[in-house]
Amino acid sequence: MNIELSLPEELRVHVSEQIQSGAYGDFPEYLLDLVRRDRQRKLAQEKLVGLLNEGLASESEAVTPEYWEELRASVLGGAGVVE
Repeated sequence: MNIELSLPEELRVHVSEQIQSGAYGDFPEYLLDLVRRDRQRKLAQEKLVGLLNEGLASESEAVTPEYWEELRASVLGGAGVVE
């Protein structure tokens, strides 16, 4: 796939600085990294929305001091309560 892209001067300068710093070898490498990061961000956002929806659909539970103690104990594997 060939892509032709015109960048405004300030973005062109930014990309050139990134390449000159050694962070990227050339513009295609920079663009590929942007696309990969965008995809990762999108997948993470979809996962978060799914987890939020799952939480909203689940039964509620009273959060009491005992709840926190039980949670703390389960996380610490019964190693005791950390004050």
